[in-house]
Amino acid sequence: DEYFCSISGPQSDIRVTNKHRMVYDNKRAKGWKIKNAEDIAKLKDGARIPVSGHTKFGGVDLTDHELRFIGWFLSDGSLDKANNAIYITQSEGQPWEKEIDDCLKGCGFKYTKSIRKRSGAFESNKDCVVWSISKGQPRGRDKNLRGWGELEPYIRKDISDALAVMTENQFDVMLHAIHLGDGAKQANQPWTRRSYHISTGNLAYAEKLQIMAVQRGWKANLSTLVNNNGNPIYILHLKKKDWQAIGSQYDSRPRWIREQHTDEMCWCVENELGTLVIRRNGNVSIVGNCQMVGRGTRLAEGKDHVLLLDFLWQTDRHDLCRPASLLGKDPEVTATMEEALEAKGYDPDAVDLFDLAESAERDVVAERERKLADELKKQRRKKKKLVDPLQFAMSIQDLDLAGYVPKQLWEFAEPTDGQRRAIDNFGIDSAEIATRGYASKLIDALTRRADTGLASAKQIRCLERYGFKNVGTWTNQQASSMIRRFAAVGWKPWRVDVDPETYDPRSAA
Repeated sequence: DEYFCSISGPQSDIRVTNKHRMVYDNKRAKGWKIKNAEDIAKLKDGARIPVSGHTKFGGVDLTDHELRFIGWFLSDGSLDKANNAIYITQSEGQPWEKEIDDCLKGCGFKYTKSIRKRSGAFESNKDCVVWSISKGQPRGRDKNLRGWGELEPYIRKDISDALAVMTENQFDVMLHAIHLGDGAKQANQPWTRRSYHISTGNLAYAEKLQIMAVQRGWKANLSTLVNNNGNPIYILHLKKKDWQAIGSQYDSRPRWIREQHTDEMCWCVENELGTLVIRRNGNVSIVGNCQMVGRGTRLAEGKDHVLLLDFLWQTDRHDLCRPASLLGKDPEVTATMEEALEAKGYDPDAVDLFDLAESAERDVVAERERKLADELKKQRRKKKKLVDPLQFAMSIQDLDLAGYVPKQLWEFAEPTDGQRRAIDNFGIDSAEIATRGYASKLIDALTRRADTGLASAKQIRCLERYGFKNVGTWTNQQASSMIRRFAAVGWKPWRVDVDPETYDPRSAA
């Protein structure tokens, strides 16, 4: 009963089953969400889908000048195996002579520059400027300079694997030099272009560059042309962009097409994060996981088993849905229920799932509170300018916040800079916040407290250090009043006629 949803155009090319989960956002850009492909296809405004990511890499120990040199080598360079010299060649008509000079000087290389006359069929073209850089240390003059030999691990025309760990910024520096050498020019001002179009006859080089770009925030699509000699030319279209709009029904852009079911092989793929990077006809998109297990476990005539191939050890982290999954509110509750069910041999007459769910939830909450209380004791002994978010959550008795677990895809992302600034301004240490979902939930809680006039995070921590209880229920004014009393006596508790263990500002009033 399934069919294919497909959309094909110059910017995107996708073909998935109608129930395939798609990572998408709408034009309001509220964050990544999940919908089935058939539902995405019905959106009149279309959708944004991710086309690149921002991976964290360790980086390479190279300067920007050295990265540019590698870019010039990959585009306009050649390595003479007879003398191990690298030659960079540019037409006199190109305006990059100063850029190349500055790059080589910045690398500390000794080099020579000469003019090579055109001949034969190219005689009418402008002459070439040729830079020659030797591999070894200079033996005559300029011994303070060096050759390119120290960069040998990075020198390969199909891109050295040693460059795979470049940071996003390092890749951008190298890519700009590649573009100056092999990119499409527009009035000799490629720096004004919003996108790069890099041409090469080396498919391995083009595909490696595409892979690296997609991992570093670049939308990267690969197309193929055939030159006058019948040889393929690969053109990599790059733009610093991590999303692409598709499927709008209000303009002339490509729309989703419904393809009827066909008797063909359909591959079901999953990865840990639910983000499959796919390339079809050279166009890269990022989609969600297939419903691999769901499709496999559906009943059908003649189907008596399903084989799951787990190449990434996903079953170590994920499990199939079981009876407990229907009522368990989170993985901990479900696991506790499963243990009880397994002990009773999954006998439906021996256990009531609803009663078991309530019992398991009580047990999990009690254990979670115990662990959080232990952690809270440790946090209270730390001296920080900002409040630990776990300590704050426990102080205001918000167990949902204290035991928060991300569920939707967008919640797993890192907090934005704006979220971190807002959290810090509330007096909470944003460095302890790992996910965007937790940051959003914490900001909501902090904003509600501020709007209702309840004690701030710093006020709570300050008074809890002196032994006061349930400060999270105090108002901002009540907490401020007590802090002023302590400050007036030099922060010496014995000078304040108050028992922190039993003090309640409401009864005192």
